[in-house]
Amino acid sequence: MTFKSWIKAGIWSSAIVSTGYGLMIYTTPHEQELYHSLSPALKSMYDKNLKEKYTEEITKHIKTTRILKN
Repeated sequence: MTFKSWIKAGIWSSAIVSTGYGLMIYTTPHEQELYHSLSPALKSMYDKNLKEKYTEEITKHIKTTRILKN
């Protein structure tokens, strides 16, 4: 392949990758949009799981901090 062919291939492959990335960003909903599209039952389950996860992380952090202090 000539140098010109390599340049064209690089430009085309960059365009294809950029188009794919742009489409992914454009079509993927943000976290808030996804949350607002959930049914009330799923929202309550999500909130419950989020609260449990937060509580577990805080508890783990407190235990780790106590171990490091001793």
